[in-house]
Amino acid sequence: MYPYIWAADAGDLVSAAWLNTVAHPPGFPLYTLFLKLFFLLPFGSIALRASLVSLVFALGTIYLTYRLTYATLTRIYSPNRKLVTIATFSCSGFSAYWVFFTTIFLLCHWASMWFFFGKNEKWYCNLLRSMLLCSVALSF
Repeated sequence: MYPYIWAADAGDLVSAAWLNTVAHPPGFPLYTLFLKLFFLLPFGSIALRASLVSLVFALGTIYLTYRLTYATLTRIYSPNRKLVTIATFSCSGFSAYWVFFTTIFLLCHWASMWFFFGKNEKWYCNLLRSMLLCSVALSF
């Protein structure tokens, strides 16, 4: 977890949330609302609290990736939970996943995994809900 502000939109989003303004079009207000919530924590710097937001979404995405991998492998054969755990955490160890740590993209990853792994049996309904939530997260 980064204790400082990373490049790209991270500084813009964190400062917009801290000052209660819009970052830039489209502004990502859903992400800035989550940032504002974590700014209420009584410890750490503002940058550390902003990193905590992305950490929560990253851990949620890793957990849902584990569940999705387990559900997929269960259809093929009866998997061992250790194998699924190793497969999930080996994918989450890539630096390409963590390069977007303090940006909006982890919210979209988590939201799409959460909606796509819904209770509905029709895959296209889950995909449409995922696309809807990602568009809301990016533009609302």
